Amino acid sequence: MRTGFLAGILIGLLLFVGVGPVCSDDAVVIQLAKVLKAGRYEANLIKRQKGAGQQGRRNIYEKIKFVEETTRIPIVKGHRFGLRFIIVGEPAYKEIELRIFRHHPPVKNPRHKKKSSLTTYTRKAQLNIAQVIGYGFDEDWELVPGEHRFQVYYGPQKLIEQVFTVYRP
Repeated sequence: MRTGFLAGILIGLLLFVGVGPVCSDDAVVIQLAKVLKAGRYEANLIKRQKGAGQQGRRNIYEKIKFVEETTRIPIVKGHRFGLRFIIVGEPAYKEIELRIFRHHPPVKNPRHKKKSSLTTYTRKAQLNIAQVIGYGFDEDWELVPGEHRFQVYYGPQKLIEQVFTVYRP
């Protein structure tokens, strides 16, 4: 009888832990993560910097304007695509660190001579403020059709996933 009672309490605790908002840090509670726009965008490049991790370089943009909401992206050099999203949580406007994964068709960067199909990086973001992540076709070797899957994680929790199909026009 006692074993069944303890098993019931343990099951109840496990169910309780699995329910509720995402908490990766004691001070942060994620209530909602939502894609606001997805598609092609235009932006003004303000700065190029060397990237961390697998990313060779990182471009910083301003005045980002979505020109077409779509998940089908034609391969055109100079085109940019991605998503605007928001992570709603508390405390309001707290800065958190996100991990970004972009799964993409295999490409071979001629500078590194390595073939890859995954790009990962971290970035800071503020709760309750819209963010944009994306990708642009800047080099000829990037012009490969296939699926691009953006994933945004906070701690171990996947918050956002958006898939784009890139095709030859």
